[in-house]
Formats: sequence, structure tokens, C-alpha cells
Amino acid sequence: SHMRMEMSGLRDGTDGKSIQDAHTTHVVAPLNMTTDMTMLGAMIGATDNVTVGVMVPHIRKKMDHQHRNGNRFERKANGLGDVKVSAHAKVYEAGSAQYIVGLGLSVPTGSIDEDGGTGSRLPYPMQLGSGTYDLQPSLTATGKVGETGIGAQVAATIRTGTNDNGYTLGDEYKASVWASRKIHGGWHGTISLNALHRGNIEGADSTLNPNMVPTADPNLQMRNQVDVGAEVAYITEKNHKFFMQMRQPVYQNLKGPQLESDWMVTAGVRLAF
Repeated sequence: SHMRMEMSGLRDGTDGKSIQDAHTTHVVAPLNMTTDMTMLGAMIGATDNVTVGVMVPHIRKKMDHQHRNGNRFERKANGLGDVKVSAHAKVYEAGSAQYIVGLGLSVPTGSIDEDGGTGSRLPYPMQLGSGTYDLQPSLTATGKVGETGIGAQVAATIRTGTNDNGYTLGDEYKASVWASRKIHGGWHGTISLNALHRGNIEGADSTLNPNMVPTADPNLQMRNQVDVGAEVAYITEKNHKFFMQMRQPVYQNLKGPQLESDWMVTAGVRLAF
């Protein structure tokens, strides 16, 4: 699958902030950021109730900035992200209801030393990995109400230890609910509501100056966000799936000034063998 996320404009709490506001506290203000992630994954049924999988991401990031003196400049980073291995077990089934427990491990294969060719390390959001082994537990419940499939999931990313550059990314907690229906033939539609909490960074990269740019301040990374999502999928008779999903934030509360999320689009193919 391939995901693109666009961020632009600044926010502190739930209030929008101008570039001039950011320049009162920082020398440089971020203007916008584009993240592209291409994910290659494989899942295999270990038993009837247990599935194991691996996901390998390639990430490209680009961020535009404006200096107090008016100069604008761009920074880029790209490469392998953190590889994730996971196992999911169906722990309960009754009628159409299923409960699935998942446990993943994110392995620190993504670089935390990206410098964008400048010779000095880029701020935290421009790095490709966490630099730590991260646990990813989840609980998913699915069922049917008439012809409508419904589901809910809670998931977390729990960082372990401190990375080689002296910091630990904030833990993440996610909750989602969704409803899906067959539209016509192999076409299916899904709508979802998704909530995210991401904590501030603990520790700090000693090479970054937090007064230079907000993205270099470990205390300006906290994010609470709610998105609405819509997905259209085509599922073939052999259970191959082609899908496209759009997500749009409806609420953002950020420790800022921090870039707002604008939208996220994911498109992909899942082949069944």
C-alpha cells in the first residue's frame, strides 16, 4: 500500500497560529510537511486462529520552513522505516462476533541520524524511525448488524528504553470504530471514526536546539486528533482486495506551535494466496 499525508499551518491547543506567532518564540517556523510511505507486508496463518505478519515501510519526508529573515528552505529525508512484526489471535467467536488480540514489535531499522545533506541532524519529525524497540498491543472486535459489518479497535505503541541519540518518542494510543457495507457486486464501502493521542518526547537529542524551530523541541510534540475516514474497496472472488481510503481530521489539539494535519490518503492491494 501507499500512504500520503499532508500537513500545513500551525496550531497551539485548538487555536490556529500564524508564522509571525511562531517567529516570536522560534527563529524558524515550519510551513508544511509531506510524508509518503510505501508499505510492503505479508501475513500467514500459523494456525486456524493465529496469524503472523511482517510489514516493511519505505518513507519519504519533505518539510518547508521560513526563517525570521524571510528566507524559505526545504529539508528532505528518505529511506527504510521501522520494520514491524506482529501476531494476531482470535480469542473469542460467537455468531458473527469476533475478538482478536494482537501484539506487534516495531524494530528500530529506521534511521534517527538523518541530516538531509546539511551535516547536522534534522528535527524529530523528520527522522525515519524511533530508535527504540516498540511494543504494539491491540484489541479488535468485529460483528454484523443485519447487512452492515461493524468493528472497533484500541491499539497502542509503547516505546521501550532510550535511543542512541538520548530520547524516547512519545507513546501513542489509538481508538477506531467503523461500519462497512457491500455496495454492489465486489464493491464495499466503509466509514470510520479514528482517535489518536501521542505524547511528548522524553529526553532530548543534544545536537538539536529547541529554540531554533518548534520541531526540535521535545516538549512540543504532543497531539490529540480525531479523524473521519471513508474507504472504497473492491474484493474479487479469489479474495484479492483493492482499496482506497481518505482520512480528514475534524479535531486537533496540539502542544504547539505545531503543524496541523490536513488529510491522509492510502491506496493499496492485498493479494490472497
